[in-house]
Amino acid sequence: MKSILTMLGIAAALLAAWSARAAIYDAIQFGEPGSEKSHGLESDDSEVIRGGLDEPARILLPRAPASWQGGSVKFKLRVNPNRQNYVTLKLWGGDVNENLLILHADGRQVGYRSRGDIGLLDYGSPEPAVPGRFYYVTLPLPMSATYRRERVEFEIVSTGRIWEPGRTFEQYQKKMLTPSRGLYRFYVHDHSYFKPPAEDRQGVRPEPVLPPPQPESFEALKERVNRELDRLLGPDGRFTNQMQLLMAAEAAGLEWSRACRNPEAVRRIVAGLDNCYLRWREDPSLASDDRSAVYPAWTGFGPAAEAVRLLHKDLGPYLDEELRGPDGQPVRRRKAWADMLEAGVRHLAASRSRHPKQSMIVDLNLYRNNRGLRLLDPSKGLPPEVVLGCLYESVGLEPWSGPLDGKGKPVLKSGGSDRLFTAKRLPKEFGYDGNDGELPALAAAIYQATRPEPGKPGDERILGVLREMIRARSFFRYPALNLAHNPVMRLETVIGWRDMQFPGDVTYVQRPESGASVLQAAAAVLEPYSTGIVQQMFGERQFFPSLDRQMEDREFRTTFGLLHVPEHYRLLTAQPASSSRLPMSEGQPDFVFSDEESGVLAVKYGSEILYASLYWRAPHAVNFLARIHHVTPVLERLATVRQEVEFQPSGRIFVRPGWTNSGVGAGGLNYPDNVRSIHAGETLPIARLPKTAGTGQENPLAGRGDFYKLLYGPYLFAMNASSREFTFTTPKNIVYKRLPDGGEIAGGTVLKVAPMSTVVLRRAR
Repeated sequence: MKSILTMLGIAAALLAAWSARAAIYDAIQFGEPGSEKSHGLESDDSEVIRGGLDEPARILLPRAPASWQGGSVKFKLRVNPNRQNYVTLKLWGGDVNENLLILHADGRQVGYRSRGDIGLLDYGSPEPAVPGRFYYVTLPLPMSATYRRERVEFEIVSTGRIWEPGRTFEQYQKKMLTPSRGLYRFYVHDHSYFKPPAEDRQGVRPEPVLPPPQPESFEALKERVNRELDRLLGPDGRFTNQMQLLMAAEAAGLEWSRACRNPEAVRRIVAGLDNCYLRWREDPSLASDDRSAVYPAWTGFGPAAEAVRLLHKDLGPYLDEELRGPDGQPVRRRKAWADMLEAGVRHLAASRSRHPKQSMIVDLNLYRNNRGLRLLDPSKGLPPEVVLGCLYESVGLEPWSGPLDGKGKPVLKSGGSDRLFTAKRLPKEFGYDGNDGELPALAAAIYQATRPEPGKPGDERILGVLREMIRARSFFRYPALNLAHNPVMRLETVIGWRDMQFPGDVTYVQRPESGASVLQAAAAVLEPYSTGIVQQMFGERQFFPSLDRQMEDREFRTTFGLLHVPEHYRLLTAQPASSSRLPMSEGQPDFVFSDEESGVLAVKYGSEILYASLYWRAPHAVNFLARIHHVTPVLERLATVRQEVEFQPSGRIFVRPGWTNSGVGAGGLNYPDNVRSIHAGETLPIARLPKTAGTGQENPLAGRGDFYKLLYGPYLFAMNASSREFTFTTPKNIVYKRLPDGGEIAGGTVLKVAPMSTVVLRRAR
């Protein structure tokens, strides 16, 4: 019965959304005594404050003694018994808070704490998300929770932050030590597009202020790098891992570093490579699980092999000397190192991954590992064209062929059927990824690896795809303000499958990472589009603040990542002025970017920005949900909404388990609170997929639709993600403009949507 109600309810709600006007059924103003009393508010560990714009609000307090759970508020609101209901929470965009806010309805949890298709009310904000203004978070309620109901009891509970890598409950779920952010208003309404009442105050976007110019100095950076080199090359220094070896080898080519033309550096690197060999002989698992590496299983001996390549001429006199192995027997250094690198090649060739980021890391290290091996012994390793082909596959130039055997042949019978990137150069696994999808830096490292020697051109095909990746990712940066009201461009994370961070990092060409220069990709391609974006970052005075933040991290990996910043800066500041800017920047032309393979949209219309993931966190079955981030000059909306989806049914269904923590990975860690999920038992149809994927398994095809149609406020989206043509009819009595060209579309018009294309309409009047 519940599944029938759910499916019929979705259909009825979507049909009504095309014709009916939106209505707010009820709302509570937190901190206002009359509103709280009329809605029966009950509070546990909370207090009233005056918050943004001096508006009343409630904050939820940490408990004493400190616990992972914090305060909560309960209240009752009217709902529509016959239509799809949504709830929206009003939050102040200037708050910085790390705690979570979770919604319950009639004692059951709405959404998932981590990576579910329906999320939480708030995951916390590391920085002000929308300075000076409010923003709104919208979630759908299951039809089964409101069917034939007049009122629902809601509860908002608070917890400390979660740390996803944690393997135990204590590592994963942190204690709540500070009050939550303020709760302002909570609404129940019947339309996916929430329009605040006229009396709601929104605030005003602060006037942008450029930060003061900073001295163009890299002295502190160079001193930091040289201190690390002094530590490694000093009387008591020694290399204990591969990354130290590679850093010293790369530093040897930099005039300002104390490793440059330093014979002692070469001797120490030789001793470090010897030590790496001896450690491997004592523990052969080092080839497949080097715990000193950032990615232990995907590294092999790639960094050590790259150090061999960079210093091969200097290492020549040492290669035929003998060293004593762990068995006490002498072995020529050339053979010893070659045996070690050969073990790394075998492991990496057999460990190639279908995940784009993992594939790029594995194949980069395989390429380095194999090239270093063949310098030591040309008779060993894989043919160069094979490992170069692996790089082509990992950046999406060729279909992925899978793991390789000892001769470089694919071991999968059905290997080369798919590419790891879409035709528009977004990484392809499930849908759009924000943080995890930021791969230009890694692609730049792959291109750099193909240079025959530093400063010489690398592989032209990889350079071309790097340029395309930079352009594709550039649509997913939008203008915002930071804490100091400086203008910045932020990475879009609201619609990311793996993302819970809002706002995203300040990002221009590439996202800041501890192990790389933010100028790396632009310095590699050196063409007007990426150079213009770097010049935008320089003009908004965000490069040196980014460098300052990087310098605050004292980890070795960050020190290594600083190594090439000065040369990248000199190279890019010497380039001619470019008119190119990030597409979402103010004053840039309107556009529509769609990637049907990822189910994602980016739209700029005047001063409005809208991101949509129409294929949204559906790894098990078709969920009829879309994720929206809508930015206007007045307010921002973060919304999960219902949509229409056409797909090829498999005849099977997925029954939602009672997970409350994660929406993937078997629900993740179990919580000790015994809270039930309001979604448990909901049935969703599984799209047609290969027979090898069973019901309930996560599969990119299980929830993917052929045709998506979404009406969201003034916008109408129709995305064809299939190889056949679809048609749809626009609502009667509404005139639309087709974006971005602005051509008028009369109400009731039948429009064709070609295969792998998207139509975006906006109300004309």
